Amino acid sequence: MNIAPLLIASPMVQIHVAFALTAICATVALAIYKKGTPTHRWLGRAAAAAMGLTALSSFFILELNAGRFSYIHILSVVTLFGLVSGFRAARLGDRRAHVRSMVTTAVLGLGVAGAFTFVPGRLMWRMFMG
Repeated sequence: MNIAPLLIASPMVQIHVAFALTAICATVALAIYKKGTPTHRWLGRAAAAAMGLTALSSFFILELNAGRFSYIHILSVVTLFGLVSGFRAARLGDRRAHVRSMVTTAVLGLGVAGAFTFVPGRLMWRMFMG
C-alpha cells in the first residue's frame, strides 16, 4: 500500500476519504454490537453522520468528470435519502423499515460507491494496486 496518492490529493478528497473510513469503521462496529442498546444508538448516529458527510463531501469532488457531477453522485443522493428514511423509521419505531433502509444505504453508499473507487486509475486503485 502506498499512501502518497492520498497525501497529494486535494484537501476535499482527503476529507472525503476520512469521512468514508469513519463510516466504514462505525458500520462494522454496528454489525458486531448488540442492537437496540445505547451503544448501538451512538454508533448508529456516528455511522449515519459519517455517511452523510461522506455523501455531502462528494458533491465538492468534481475532478474526475471535467468539473461536472458524475454518475457516482447519484449514489450520494440515494445515500442521503436513505439516511433520512432510516432515521425516520427509527423515530417512528418501525424496526423493519429502519433495518432495511440502513442496510441498503450502507451497501449502496459504502459498498457500491467504495467499489467504484477501485476502478483502475482512481485514487484507491493507485494506493492499493500501484
